[in-house]
Amino acid sequence: MAGFVYYLPDKKTNITADAIRAAGLGYAFEEKLDGTLRMTVRQVSRGPSGEHAGVVVGDPFRIAPGRIGFYPAEQEWRQLPQSTAWVGYYRDDPPRPDQLWRKEVLPGHAVELGDGQKWEVPIVRGITEVDGAITPYTPLPRRVDLNEEGAFVPGDVLPCYEGILRGVLTHYDRLVQAYAKQESKVFCDDQVAAELLTTNYCIGRVEIVVLGLFTWNSHHIMDVLNAAIDLPGFEELQKKVEAGGSSIDVGLPADAPSTDPA
Repeated sequence: MAGFVYYLPDKKTNITADAIRAAGLGYAFEEKLDGTLRMTVRQVSRGPSGEHAGVVVGDPFRIAPGRIGFYPAEQEWRQLPQSTAWVGYYRDDPPRPDQLWRKEVLPGHAVELGDGQKWEVPIVRGITEVDGAITPYTPLPRRVDLNEEGAFVPGDVLPCYEGILRGVLTHYDRLVQAYAKQESKVFCDDQVAAELLTTNYCIGRVEIVVLGLFTWNSHHIMDVLNAAIDLPGFEELQKKVEAGGSSIDVGLPADAPSTDPA
């Protein structure tokens, strides 16, 4: 049982969900029906900053309550940029993907990242075969709307997913434009890649760094983005065409732009 712990200086044990969010840690905890966060709080006399008393906060479903505290001989700590909060984990037991799932996980593709483990990246722009042609779709959760006959129909994507939808569609457009211009590389947006992981896991950019999920000048960020546009599904359709099992036009050929980051 492993998870991250978080230190906030100059706080008390009656810390609120608003204080957690104000420190930039809203992504790290699951929200309960009443709007509070699932967390255990421990008062400590000092923290990783070496000076202030404060609290260490952790999710008791991810890390044993007895391990929620400040134990510098056993832990590594990293401060969040532009925040007084710190992120910590146990050196001998860093969190794994299966310990960081959110309650609701969007389906996608498993992508091996810099830690050597596979992380589920949600499909945002999927593709499927309809009447002999590739048809894009988004499996992201949507509102329910009404048509002119008063029947329920799919509405807009839920607001919490609008950001990753825009980012992933921008990535797809860049990939198509790079192919059309015969460019060998495509700009890849690390912020969008991080948000895709945050969608399914209780992690943010600092946790991505301390776990080593993205390595510099590697393919990891592009792999995450390409999973979100369902490139693995696209490649399966290519194989089907090459094997003679389909007559669809798959559009981008196998030698599409490099998946190395620009």
